[in-house]
Amino acid sequence: MMETVAECVFGIVEHLTLSQLLHGIKEPKSLALQVANLLLYGILATEGATTQEIEKE
Repeated sequence: MMETVAECVFGIVEHLTLSQLLHGIKEPKSLALQVANLLLYGILATEGATTQEIEKE
């Protein structure tokens, strides 16, 4: 089971890196937040059930 989860997470990271990051469509922090929200709360998460935005450095 955990091997399948690991493959899925790797696939998400690989695909989004190739399609979003390398083309400059999304910033790394923004994309990481979206992926974290998806994995932690699911596709139907409400506004209140998401992680906090990453603070500006």
